[in-house]
Amino acid sequence: MDDDSSYVEMIDRYPGPDPAALYLSDSMMASPPPPRPTASTQAPSLPYVLHSACLNNSFAASFSSPQNNILLFDKNTLAAIRTLSGHTDGITSIKSVDVLAGTSRRGLISSGKDGRIRIWDERQGGAGAFTATGQNRPLSSFAVSPDGWTIAAGAELGVDPMAPVPSEAELDAPIFFWDVRNPTTPKWVHTSTHSDDITQLEFHPMLGNGSPGGMLLSSSADGLLAVTSADEPNEDEAVMCVGNWNTSIARVGWTVRREEILAGDQMNFKIWAASDMQTLSVWSDELGIEHDYGDLRRTKIPGTWESDYLINAQWFGYTHTVPWNTNALGLWCGNNKGDIGLISVQDTLSWRLDRVLTGGHTGIVRTCTWDPESQMLITGGEDARLNVWPTSTGGDPVTPHTVAVSPPDDYLLGGFTINSPAMATGCNAAVAVPPHKRSDTETTSAIEIAGWRLTSTSLPISNGAEIDACQAEVGINLPEMFFGNNSLVLEWFGPDSDIGTPPTRPDSEESVKDTKSASEPLWRYEFWAKDALKRVHQGPSEPGDGCVKVGHAEAWLKSRTGPAAESPMPEMVEVKPYDWTYTPLYPGHTSLPSGLDNDGFGPADPENPQHEIPIAELQRPDPILFYAEIPLYEDELHDNGLSILTIRIRVMPGSLFILFRFTLRVDDVLFRNFDTRIYHSFARNPPLVVRDIRGWETPYKALKSLLPNPEDLSPLTDPQWIARMLASMPVSATMDKSSRRSTGWKGLGTRVEVLDLSKLIS
Repeated sequence: MDDDSSYVEMIDRYPGPDPAALYLSDSMMASPPPPRPTASTQAPSLPYVLHSACLNNSFAASFSSPQNNILLFDKNTLAAIRTLSGHTDGITSIKSVDVLAGTSRRGLISSGKDGRIRIWDERQGGAGAFTATGQNRPLSSFAVSPDGWTIAAGAELGVDPMAPVPSEAELDAPIFFWDVRNPTTPKWVHTSTHSDDITQLEFHPMLGNGSPGGMLLSSSADGLLAVTSADEPNEDEAVMCVGNWNTSIARVGWTVRREEILAGDQMNFKIWAASDMQTLSVWSDELGIEHDYGDLRRTKIPGTWESDYLINAQWFGYTHTVPWNTNALGLWCGNNKGDIGLISVQDTLSWRLDRVLTGGHTGIVRTCTWDPESQMLITGGEDARLNVWPTSTGGDPVTPHTVAVSPPDDYLLGGFTINSPAMATGCNAAVAVPPHKRSDTETTSAIEIAGWRLTSTSLPISNGAEIDACQAEVGINLPEMFFGNNSLVLEWFGPDSDIGTPPTRPDSEESVKDTKSASEPLWRYEFWAKDALKRVHQGPSEPGDGCVKVGHAEAWLKSRTGPAAESPMPEMVEVKPYDWTYTPLYPGHTSLPSGLDNDGFGPADPENPQHEIPIAELQRPDPILFYAEIPLYEDELHDNGLSILTIRIRVMPGSLFILFRFTLRVDDVLFRNFDTRIYHSFARNPPLVVRDIRGWETPYKALKSLLPNPEDLSPLTDPQWIARMLASMPVSATMDKSSRRSTGWKGLGTRVEVLDLSKLIS
């Protein structure tokens, strides 16, 4: 078979029919213009769009950490209309259902690592919680029975931290079953069907609808698929059949053809499964493997389509009529450019390319959901974009419009308290995007704009040799998680530099000629973990150092060695010869030019509006041209709390904004925050860099008293929640060095400084 033809072989690795071939559908052969999004939005400070769902009047989407909210978007404009808050840890799945508790009403349901299933009211934003009582296990997937009376949820593999040996630490990976009328306690739990994380659950789409006989399909990282009776509490009796693929399974689903449903033969079904290794298989109703198609990435039509990964799979055989005229398994595949292809698995011998969607994403696509009511497709990905696509062909492509969506203000601005709407509902006027250039690799991301080059570097935790070298230079033990190679570097080349030109679009495929630039920037500002640790106090505690002592004197006493370990000790003891909380008085540093006092910054003029960060501007829903979040270090302080240092940067058409945050929690002692915000407007003259430095601390009990639910301590592990609470408390209670409840730490208070870049031009 000629590689240049429109047919490409895909060898079936399991004995059976010969090669499956990918060919163009009639509509693709007619060469219509490729569909473009009818609406598009980009969510700043929310790096990845992970999950999506379709409701009556809106689309829902959830995002990667640290946000644990769901946002609702208007179906026509993609303007953000509501925030659904309730999960206290990462959201693992969201789905819409057409029937709930026996009533035909479309609703939204979500699962989270906080061990909760939540049912949401699209209109009011309220939620009812389903919790695995006494288990508190992270939920990885869920499913709702066709009649809406039963919810099943699968959990991650549990680990017993008190187990004497690692081999005895693993507990189980349970599947919980709830009756929606009794959400507080599962009606039963199956614990031995799988031995690793549950990856997906799916009820049979027709069986058990209002009567017994429901079946639940489950998959796991242990390589097993299982079909279970949803009406049987005894697990030994409930498991009907099991199949072993010998590879971690990511997704599964049922295939029930429309003809079989109409004929009343609902038991004539097959099952499809997709693995973490981008392979696909089809199984019989007794979970015997029928076809193992191998690697999906081999399916391609040269010059037209090539699959790099599977986004999602969907069976179109029993629901609404679809515009691509199929009664088959549809594979939503993606490529590394951000394009999306729909492939229909018609039978074992012919796979058909039905759609290619281009120009909507610039990175990996993580979610793809088709709405049968509106006949629209919603997609989201690692570029923080959410797109809505037409699924019909023909006609001219629609030019996408962008509606930038702002998250809640306290998250966006990192702790400032602002009395203003929490969500932007769309742009009233177009924002001109200046010329800029993006360049990304596996470990770095950079943008050149308006004479600036901003580069973020994110690599894994430092290795042993790197840690030893840094520890010798810094002079203290390093944090448990030390990202010594991570950094953020700001470089300014001057007002006459052409850095950032010629103009390019993120999705442009044009070749970009090299940009001429000055041989060296006029100013460079950097953030590194090693430099932060050099600003951690070493030696005996002195007034203003804010060194923290712990109340676990006896535990620390037993960990000491030598005669001193037997001597009497007061209740509060200092446990390290350096600040063991790793609190840095470090706001970043100027590395070029060298030798500048205070990094070149001087006190801001409180009467000069250009010497402050314009909060109103940062609230505007402007497009986000560049975003990065970079961890520098993290330590759990010997199980006494948390110490974490991170950077976030975003670049808008008119400005750049950085939040450099240190968060400290010492259990039963105190909370502390040290924030540095940096702002620069590309349009202001003279060119100024504003640096706002703020430090807060408060006793542990004072902040703990602000918990919305005193029984739920999980917010105390969230740096964003801690920052919001500290900023909401009276300044006299959190920033006053002379307060009797304060450690007198010299980092407390507010300092606003300004650097005039024009003074660096010789």
